[in-house]
Amino acid sequence: MKFSNVFYIALLVPLTSWGSYTKLRLVMPNFSPFTYAENGDFKGYGYERVSKILDDMGVSYSVKLVPTYAAAVTEVKSQLADGFFLASKNYERDSFAVFSKPMMINRWSWFVSTAYKNSPKNIGFKENARIGTPFGTNTQRWLEQNGYQVTNRNPDVSDLINNLKLGRIDAIFMAEMVFKEFADGQGLKHTAYQQYVQSSRDFGVYISKKYLAKNKGFMAALNKQIDNLHTIGLQD
Repeated sequence: MKFSNVFYIALLVPLTSWGSYTKLRLVMPNFSPFTYAENGDFKGYGYERVSKILDDMGVSYSVKLVPTYAAAVTEVKSQLADGFFLASKNYERDSFAVFSKPMMINRWSWFVSTAYKNSPKNIGFKENARIGTPFGTNTQRWLEQNGYQVTNRNPDVSDLINNLKLGRIDAIFMAEMVFKEFADGQGLKHTAYQQYVQSSRDFGVYISKKYLAKNKGFMAALNKQIDNLHTIGLQD
C-alpha cells in the first residue's frame, strides 16, 4: 500500500476520540438499590452499569452522591455537575440536559396497605388516600400533576415504609425495586400491602446540554456503549 493511501485512510478516522472528552462530573441520588454508598464505596445496580460503560469508553469522570433527585437536578442546572443518573425523563430535565438510551426498566408501583379498603383502580382513591413518595423524584412530580393527595414527601424511604406500617399513610407510590429492597430490610411482610403497577419507565443518564456542546459526539458514543452493554446480556 502506498503512503498516500495510508494517509487517506487515517483521515477517515474521527478526530474526536473517546479519550479526548473533557472530564465528566456526575452526581447520583442516594436511592438504594440503584445508587448509594456503603462504607465509603459507591454501590448499586445503576452505579455499576454507569461506571462500567464509562470505564469501557475510557472517559475521565467523577461521581458525587447527593441526598435526593432534586439535589441532583440542582447541581446540573447550576453547572456544578455535567449529568446525573439513574433517571427517568421529564420535560423540566429535557430543558437543560439530554437523556441517554435506557439502561434499565423502572416500574412505578402503588404499595397500598391491606388495612386500607380501597385501591388505585377505584373511585375515591385519588381524593381520599393518604399517599407517600420519595421527595424530589419523578413519582412526586407525577402524583402532584395528576391531583393525588401527597401527604408525605420524604427523602428517607425507611420513614415512608414505617409510616405505612403505623397507618399514618395509606399507600406509597415509588420505584418497585427500591420499595421492596427497603421493605424486606425492615421486615415488612408481603401480606401487609398490595402492589399495583402503574407504569414502566426507562432509566438512563442525563447529560447537560452545555457539556455536550463542548464534547461533540459524546452522546452518540455513550448510547453505542449502552447498546453494547445490553448485547452482552445485562438486560432487565
